[in-house]
Amino acid sequence: MPLGDGERREGDGHRGRDAGVPLLPHGRAGDQDGRGPQGEEVGISSVGGSADIATRKVLKDSGLDPDKDVTLVSLGSHAQRTAALFAGALQAAVDDPPNTTELMDKGFHNIYDLAGKRLATAQTGTVAQASFIGANREAMQRFVDSQIEAVAWMKKNKTQAVAIMKKYYKAANDAKGFEEAVDFYLGEVFQALPYPKPELWADAQATLGASNAKVKAIDVKTIVDDSFVKSAADRGVDKR
Repeated sequence: MPLGDGERREGDGHRGRDAGVPLLPHGRAGDQDGRGPQGEEVGISSVGGSADIATRKVLKDSGLDPDKDVTLVSLGSHAQRTAALFAGALQAAVDDPPNTTELMDKGFHNIYDLAGKRLATAQTGTVAQASFIGANREAMQRFVDSQIEAVAWMKKNKTQAVAIMKKYYKAANDAKGFEEAVDFYLGEVFQALPYPKPELWADAQATLGASNAKVKAIDVKTIVDDSFVKSAADRGVDKR
């Protein structure tokens, strides 16, 4: 996250993209009574990370206090969160496809579809110092173009996109959930033109700013740069 270290780098340019953390699978026992994960252990990767921010958003929207009604457990990575769910060490955690297919197969279910809310939020982004951008605008533009071209390519080449995803997951050819994952990311997460808008970091700034005055004081408008996405749009890069 661009605001994660609590330091302001004057003049830094940031290009963000929407990304959702979609699901909060809940444990099998006692998960049908409508109370959500109250009183249980909920996994995050790290304090202040995207999973932490998304989890807090989900809990608050469900009427729970993240600091009082559940125990947030930091596990270091997405993979470790999922493994802890399978091992029974956690009762709930945010997760996304293709992991959610295996979770559902093992008795977990979705108690909150965060991506389905289509909230204005960014999970990941591209960050560069203003000095680098000033000296390498052409290279930065090509980099942004490549991300936009990749999304456009995925939409036209789903079978190949699924195969590439399986390769990087080191998954078997018959592994389940990858077709659904590509559909999910193309339909719910990736934007054809990922304009960075200050409001996309409102939840992150509110969460991190509660304990870090420097983060709270940042004017996000000063650290986003939409000129590269605008240029790509003007040249029809998303239509290639």
